[in-house]
Amino acid sequence: MIRRLSVLRDKHCAFTLIELLTVIAIIGILAAIIIPTVGKVRDSARQASCASNLRQIGAALFLYAADNKNTLPAVASEWAPTNQKSTWGWKIWSYAGYAESAFRFDAGSPPINDLSVRAGAMGDNLFNCPSTRLSQTRFPTVTQAVNPNLFSYGLNSSPHGWTSSSAWTLPIPMRLVTQPTRGAMVTETSFCLGDAEGYLNLYGLIPHGDGSNVLFYDGHVEYRKAADIPTDRSHTFWRGR
Repeated sequence: MIRRLSVLRDKHCAFTLIELLTVIAIIGILAAIIIPTVGKVRDSARQASCASNLRQIGAALFLYAADNKNTLPAVASEWAPTNQKSTWGWKIWSYAGYAESAFRFDAGSPPINDLSVRAGAMGDNLFNCPSTRLSQTRFPTVTQAVNPNLFSYGLNSSPHGWTSSSAWTLPIPMRLVTQPTRGAMVTETSFCLGDAEGYLNLYGLIPHGDGSNVLFYDGHVEYRKAADIPTDRSHTFWRGR
């Protein structure tokens, strides 16, 4: 009698094949729901981090302008820049809170330094978009390959208009921008040039889903889908007026 009760108890405690399959199916369904959600949360966090970078970059640009007769730096002091110390990012490096001595340049092909993603004592900084570090998706009209230096942001010099690459070496007077709430100041690119030519044809990125963050001349940041970024070079979005 005792042995029979033991056998019955063992049978009662065991899982049937149907029960096991049901549990596995439930786990699979939950995983299918949770994993994409976690991915979207991570994407949103990276996009928010990028937007924060742009706001701080905007603050640094305004501080630079205040010290330079309300004028922003040129995209680069020479074209094409030989290294990132020729670019606008270096001009505002100290205004962004970094010591000049902290900037590191490593010659190579391409050169890697503090405005690009790198490993080292400094780690990543405001000029590095976390999404760009993971993957680089070109704006739909960009035909050339993404720059391998993983540059994240480009300055928009389109308020000068477009005549030749000489515009990229000219400082940008803020007075040229009469509609700062609608004019893009910094766009997400794989090089330092973020004007209409640089973004639409050469270096534009959409690292956040199907769009990118944009810093405007009044200091606010917006997320713009690729379809909502004007392809007309004379548009207020590019010219700021």
